[in-house]
Amino acid sequence: METHDLSKVNPNCLALECLTLKKVVDGVSKNIPALDKQWAESKLFTLYEPPPSPESDGSFPVGAKEEWLERMKFLLSDIEWLLGLQQFRFWSQLIFCSDSLNGVISFLQEGYPFYLLDELPLDNEIRKAYYETQKIIFTLLMRLVTHTESKWENISKPKLGEIIYNSYIVTLPLIFDVCLIYAPKNKLPVSKFITKVVNLQSQYLSDIKKSVPFIFKVLTTIEEKIGFSSQLSSGEPVKLEKREELKPEKLSLKVVADLVLHLLDSVATLDIFLECFPPGRGMCHTAGVELRLANFYENVLPIISSRIDELSSKTPSSEEIVYVRQKLDLTRFEILKTFRLAISACTDTAKIHKSEAKKLCEDYYKVLTESLAGRIFTHDYHKLYPIDLDLDLLGSLCPEIDHNRREYVMGCVRMALAETVRNASPPATTSVTPDINQPSTSGAGPSSSKAIDTPKTFTHDEISSRIAEVKDVLPHLGDGFVKACLEYYDFESSQVINAVLEESLPPHILDINPDTPWIPEEALKSPEPSTNEGELVEKQDKYRNFKECFNDKSHVRELKEVYQKFGSVDTEASLYDDEYDDTYDDVDFVPPGGDLTEEVRPFVTPRVLLEHDKSRKQKVQEEESEEDEEEKSDGPKPFDFCVNPEVLRERAAQRYQSRRRGAPRPERNVVGKPKGQGQDNDVLRNRKHKNENKSTGANHNRQALARRKRNMGMFPS
Repeated sequence: METHDLSKVNPNCLALECLTLKKVVDGVSKNIPALDKQWAESKLFTLYEPPPSPESDGSFPVGAKEEWLERMKFLLSDIEWLLGLQQFRFWSQLIFCSDSLNGVISFLQEGYPFYLLDELPLDNEIRKAYYETQKIIFTLLMRLVTHTESKWENISKPKLGEIIYNSYIVTLPLIFDVCLIYAPKNKLPVSKFITKVVNLQSQYLSDIKKSVPFIFKVLTTIEEKIGFSSQLSSGEPVKLEKREELKPEKLSLKVVADLVLHLLDSVATLDIFLECFPPGRGMCHTAGVELRLANFYENVLPIISSRIDELSSKTPSSEEIVYVRQKLDLTRFEILKTFRLAISACTDTAKIHKSEAKKLCEDYYKVLTESLAGRIFTHDYHKLYPIDLDLDLLGSLCPEIDHNRREYVMGCVRMALAETVRNASPPATTSVTPDINQPSTSGAGPSSSKAIDTPKTFTHDEISSRIAEVKDVLPHLGDGFVKACLEYYDFESSQVINAVLEESLPPHILDINPDTPWIPEEALKSPEPSTNEGELVEKQDKYRNFKECFNDKSHVRELKEVYQKFGSVDTEASLYDDEYDDTYDDVDFVPPGGDLTEEVRPFVTPRVLLEHDKSRKQKVQEEESEEDEEEKSDGPKPFDFCVNPEVLRERAAQRYQSRRRGAPRPERNVVGKPKGQGQDNDVLRNRKHKNENKSTGANHNRQALARRKRNMGMFPS
């Protein structure tokens, strides 16, 4: 192959689409564009095939391993040959030889995604060849989005974007396959690859928007396969033979496994793509991916899980059952993660654009509220991504959001957790950490597998011991609250600890104050009166609760006899002691030295003073009489139980006359101050009112009346 020294051929560093190179054709030197069919070579490229599966003893069929390793060598040589081409030959080869990337595409389609890497044979040679091929193919993919390789080898970005888009070199399925194969362990390089592709050609954005509804088709197909058809759920008519086909009881284990893997592949692809390309989250949010995934999670996954349980009852020790169940659990995790990434577009955008924060937060609340209608989805999503933390973030981004909406959402979450606990079966282990793989049994409820004929009773010491076990882990809780939890969970301290840490307590326990103390039943009983001093001392030693001390009223009974003596026996404290003695106030007092037989001369008021007192008393009496008359005339008489009908009729006539005459019109000042001194607002308002309402009270019949007076001779005509 002829090589060109581009430092000499392209000294001006021209772009590849503007460069022409010389080539000798049939002994004649010709100038050929750098991107031309004559630079491409016809070559047979090797396709990738999965490695052979080992037998039960770990060995491979004869020659199968060697054949696969030989194929991988040819594939590696093809990729190395493409990487070794100069830039103009490389792009001419890809443009004019469409099968040049067949080996790369076959590896991306048939390679092991992250959820199937456990199926890769454990043979060292096979694993080494596989990972070497994986690495060199990603190197080739990165060259596809590199526009400048050296100073003399470069191609303009618009031209490169046109080439990879119009020649179908980089397609959207190829990007999705790259995400599945490389992104779990190489997130940053894959994110860089996707970003470069979109920057080179903006048409990929429109393709991504069009591809989002593809996930809806996948979900609809699976719903129809398992019997949860959209037609059946909406009540539309369906043929009887089709209804028979839609019954999940007819699904075999192989069909269920294929459906689960198909669903896992689709959801995992979307999840990883959104994780590597954040702008795609807004597209999914706009398309309503969250609500569709939540509805599918709530309605369809339980049907698939129940069908797996039915199949496992027939073959409980089957490895295929375990395999399908593991993939279903991984699918559930991927759905929840995809929902999280799609709805996070609201918060991510609100952090950047503060002016749109309120609208985005409202949208977040709307989607979240509609999605929380499903109890299973709400329970699992809250365990994986606590909703209260998201609501706190929304509150910091938009403080003006109504607090009642937050309380409503958290109420839905608590109801979902409580309902899941009631419907849950007892877990196999008492793990404290939430297990996403067991959504309906993550909250430890009361054991339903134990046959309890009679309720088990516990002594005071046993209850105290169980409370102490719980408080060793949760010391902030009150004894009364812990006892209520123990009673609900059959006094199993491990289940109480698990439920409290997972926040899956039932509603009636959540309503109890966590600081509630425990008061034993013996303390609530009133102690019997004790006459023996020794018994009283012994009982006081038994009291260990403050409430029992309050119930002890023995000291009150001791003082009862003392209080009963008051009124019959005068003690020193009960004597009446006062500075003024009023004992002889009613007896005429005789000053000392006087004779008791002499008549005491009465006191006589002088006449002048007597006349003055009489006149003053008369005035006071007249004023009081006038006040009494006014009160009698104004108000009703105290003994008038029924008002006089004449008075009622007179009052009604007065009200009628007042309504006919109308209320007096307020005086409106329209004159105001002299011109040039300015007018008050009241004067301007009155002038406006007069101008607007002058038609209601003016005499519009002035000409007719003047003509009438003139005809009668009042004025000269």
